[in-house]
Amino acid sequence: MSTFGREADELWRAQRLRLVQTNGQAREESFTLTCLADVAMVAIDWIWEGYLARGKLALLGGDPDMGKSVITIDMAARLSKGLRWPPHKALARTGSTIFICSEDSTTDTVAPRAEAAGADLTKLHVFKSALLKNGKRKTFSLQDDLELLGEAIKRVGDVQSIVVDAVTSYMGAIDSHKTAEVRAVLEPLADFAERTRVGILGVTHPPKQHQGNSLRSFAGSFAFVAAPRLAHIVVADPENKQRKLLLPVKNNIGRKPLGLGYSIGCKMVGNHIEAPFIQWDDSPVDVTADEALAASAAAARGDSVENAEEFLRELLANGPVDSKAGEEAAKEAGISIRTLKRAKRNLDVVSKKEGFDGGWSWRL
Repeated sequence: MSTFGREADELWRAQRLRLVQTNGQAREESFTLTCLADVAMVAIDWIWEGYLARGKLALLGGDPDMGKSVITIDMAARLSKGLRWPPHKALARTGSTIFICSEDSTTDTVAPRAEAAGADLTKLHVFKSALLKNGKRKTFSLQDDLELLGEAIKRVGDVQSIVVDAVTSYMGAIDSHKTAEVRAVLEPLADFAERTRVGILGVTHPPKQHQGNSLRSFAGSFAFVAAPRLAHIVVADPENKQRKLLLPVKNNIGRKPLGLGYSIGCKMVGNHIEAPFIQWDDSPVDVTADEALAASAAAARGDSVENAEEFLRELLANGPVDSKAGEEAAKEAGISIRTLKRAKRNLDVVSKKEGFDGGWSWRL
């Protein structure tokens, strides 16, 4: 390589600094260029495979009373003792969790739930700031106070995960419906996670109006789900009112995991306190987040298997109907595929192929 070529190569690979005159004032600008040939590739360092990764930001959403906060404590409990991840998967790598929680009391809610989950309580920590601004107590802000959180990570020493519940409570003075303002908080938070090698899980709520698209099922700007690398929701199982589902919505760093089923139990812990805990089950989950939300919307509208049966009776009253046309009509009526299948079984609707080259049709 010529002398000029070597110098040019060094120029592009190194960080460059320059002073620029703007309105009569000097400003320092910098940039970096990284050649991919120089990059040592590494695998994703999973904390809970498919759900939380070290150095990444993740999001968990869903309606109230679905056990979102209890799930985060179950996660921390498994990390605290190196227990298996559900359902009977790999062992967790032992470590600590820091909770930043605005909605739950530490003494009568977080600590009893942690004991009910079987956690090593010495590895669960609740972060509360005592910042003063203009002589008044100031709420911790993800926008301004990440350095303080970094100091807490150093003090604990073996932090694997941070739970921010609810993440919207710590965004600072922004409009949560404006993409640019939300990104201005979440992108530095994602960089902080990468820098500290900690998995950060933000808990949030659904929008006020139901969204059929799971990517739109988080409150505020679409940036809330765009910035994290992983996003999940909790919903009621459309087929079993006693069961709840943890379902993947987004996974930009790996394969989407299968959903998990769970219920919420209660047990007595210290000082005769009744506390909830998560009971995972082994039954397969074959519904997607979009399908579960569609079924929830149908239930909210009063739709059910009975309504799907009535739909099929009317659809097939005059004879066989092309199966694809039937599925499209059911979709337009807000009937999920799972509910439609149950209604077909209940009515003994049969599918039949019309001749050798014909399509499939439904008939009573």
